[in-house]
Amino acid sequence: MGKSESGDSCTTQQQQQKKKRLYQGPRQENHYNEAQTPPANYPDPEHEHYEVPKLSPDVPRIQLRLAGDKRKHNEGRVEVFYDGQWGTVCDDDFTQHAAQVVCRELGYVDAVSWAPSSKYGKGEGPIWFDNLHCTGKEKTLAQCPSNGIGVSDCKHTEDVGVVCTDKRIPGFKFVNSLANHVESLDIQVEDVRIRAILSSYRKRVPVTEGYVEVKDGGRWKQICDSDWSQHNSRVICGMFGFPGERKYNARVYKMFARRRKPSYWDFSVNCTGTEAHLSNCKLGDRLRW
Repeated sequence: MGKSESGDSCTTQQQQQKKKRLYQGPRQENHYNEAQTPPANYPDPEHEHYEVPKLSPDVPRIQLRLAGDKRKHNEGRVEVFYDGQWGTVCDDDFTQHAAQVVCRELGYVDAVSWAPSSKYGKGEGPIWFDNLHCTGKEKTLAQCPSNGIGVSDCKHTEDVGVVCTDKRIPGFKFVNSLANHVESLDIQVEDVRIRAILSSYRKRVPVTEGYVEVKDGGRWKQICDSDWSQHNSRVICGMFGFPGERKYNARVYKMFARRRKPSYWDFSVNCTGTEAHLSNCKLGDRLRW
């Protein structure tokens, strides 16, 4: 097998809806950035050793992502995967403390600000959380008091967004947050990204096409295309808030791979296409180079 890197090309919500333009109301230019001090006993991420949160059985298992158009990787509309479906969060009673919980659940050190009134566009599906009252100490947004998951009187014009600091929590790992326990075959990585290679995509925000890379042991590594499938691409695009995947010129990426000596991740990936995040997929075989 010749080595080459897996690439992905994702469709944006704008591309899917270019014939169905939705009025989103006036854009809010400024983020709310409240002068709130961290709550008592709030962990200091600069000196924190990350541990996988241990949640009681009664806490709903959710997965978060940031979505929307015209955004950087560390900002966007807050979306929640629950009961097999992506939904959003209402801006009613949302605070900087809630933004902190969101950002830390995604592996970022802290929240910079948050934005009301669907600044990043209107989402779709259920509005899973409304009237959240977070202290900032919660390990997951599902631990914050609210109306109850799925109980809301909001519309998608009230979808909330956040801006997280670009710095990652030391030692953070994405794990299968939808399961009650972590299995040995679950994928555990510090971060995932789509790295733009072609010059036409490097200037795009957000990045919609490029190599799929994972951060493991503090280093970014490319995923080899061995056993890569359209199901895997669908999951990668979905976890970055894109509604779907599309075909790309694989020969171009193979050509770039031959020009340099990349660092490959040691494993293949097995997704069914329905997972909310790469960490929900199964770890494949160890690859032999």
